[in-house]
Amino acid sequence: MIRTVIKISILMLSPLAWSGLSSAAERNANSNHCNISETDAAGLNGDLSIDIRALHNFMDTAARILKEEQFVELDCLADHARSGKERLPGGLWKIHALYQGLCQPVPYPLHATQEDWTRLLQRLHRWVKARPESITARVALALAYLDYAHDARGSGYANTVSESGWKLFQERTAEARRILKEARRLPSECPEWYVAMQMVSVNQGWSVTEARALFEEDK
Repeated sequence: MIRTVIKISILMLSPLAWSGLSSAAERNANSNHCNISETDAAGLNGDLSIDIRALHNFMDTAARILKEEQFVELDCLADHARSGKERLPGGLWKIHALYQGLCQPVPYPLHATQEDWTRLLQRLHRWVKARPESITARVALALAYLDYAHDARGSGYANTVSESGWKLFQERTAEARRILKEARRLPSECPEWYVAMQMVSVNQGWSVTEARALFEEDK
């Protein structure tokens, strides 16, 4: 719950992540530009305004495409979502929903084991290696490490977190920051990069000056 609240708050505050917000921006790209199956295309084009399962179907579809290691197709989907500022009916940005699916080790509401996390991270690392110019692969990997950090922390109050839990939380957050800094050297940009780095700033307790500088850069 804490993780979800932080993520929503960051998204609402991030000007770049939410730039171009207007009724004209809300769209549903039904045509299949990225050579995915009809089943997967349907899963990525649900209507959140009438189907309570649409978001989970979208996330599960994205996770399945990643599991099949269709890296070219995933880069294509992300590129279209970013360049077209595509949103699902109901208003959610497709690029954000896509990353949510790419970062989940198991479908909701299952609880991920260490083995599940290991498989997900290894798969994302293979994507980065196979397509080193992919901004999507690196942001997805960083976001997965941030989720992995919160898995170590748990959802309880700070005084319920063990010393080893805090250590893993900081180590995994630091790895996410390293990946994001590395991604800045790529020619492409992604608004979710700023969402991820703002989450890093919260996890690491950046000063107000540092956090403000990131926020201003975000504009």
